[in-house]
Amino acid sequence: MAARWIHTLTGRTVDLLSYTVTGTIGMLKLNGSPELLVKAALVAVVYGVVFTAVSAIVFQRRDIR
Repeated sequence: MAARWIHTLTGRTVDLLSYTVTGTIGMLKLNGSPELLVKAALVAVVYGVVFTAVSAIVFQRRDIR
């Protein structure tokens, strides 16, 4: 659904699955190249940092009230 929306706006085909944690882990089964391993690790680190920051902000706001 998001890929269609991006395609409608930009006219480009986008593969969002390769930028999700489950998508990169799923691709490791098909092709375990070193580049893909690095990409999967980077995606996991970015998701971990982003969602840790978001949860810390939400937790802090709930503690203030």
